[in-house]
Amino acid sequence: MWMTLWAWLAIGVAASVVVSTIAAFVIAKILGHVGLELTDVLEQEAWARTPLTRELRGGAAGRDSEGEQLTERQATRTPNA
Repeated sequence: MWMTLWAWLAIGVAASVVVSTIAAFVIAKILGHVGLELTDVLEQEAWARTPLTRELRGGAAGRDSEGEQLTERQATRTPNA
């Protein structure tokens, strides 16, 4: 039995709808992943450009009583009483 022209046309339309829907979901997933990665990169860049808080306070916390630059570990320690 041969299929009619309308049956072939219906199969072709259904196949194109299914293929285009699958392609749309694949593209949407890829673009969503790229968007998440781009957001993460931009957020990290914003944090990298932000000045340190001790620089905003004039650098006083980063120097000892004689005016010498302290390392980050020394600057965060509390002095012994």
